[in-house]
Amino acid sequence: MFGVEGGGDRMALSPLLRLIFGATVQERRREFAKALDGQLPTAEQMLQLGRMTGDAIIEIRCRTRDPDLVFALADAFHCLPSVMFAPEFKWSWFLLILEGLERLYPEVGRRYIAAFDEVVGFHAEPGAAPDPAT
Repeated sequence: MFGVEGGGDRMALSPLLRLIFGATVQERRREFAKALDGQLPTAEQMLQLGRMTGDAIIEIRCRTRDPDLVFALADAFHCLPSVMFAPEFKWSWFLLILEGLERLYPEVGRRYIAAFDEVVGFHAEPGAAPDPAT
């Protein structure tokens, strides 16, 4: 659709679109998160991460008829409350976890990635290349 070529999970943006737009939104988000690695969440970010975790727990409670989604949400958020205080915390790690959730459950995962963007202050440029379809 957007000049996507290749196959499998790692589809590449066409060379023409890459030349025009540069990195995709997903690639820019990953670079942004990687640049934050080594920085512990601020007090406000900890509150927002806590709200994300609380939202995930509520969603787990409401989705009992979909055990695979319940497991994916629990897997994504189970250790966040303890690791966000640790010096080893990495924003890029948490983003990878959310991207895994998005691969399994696109609608749910996109919502948590949007919340992640808000927590870290990531805003994709209006002319950024679209993410390739997977």
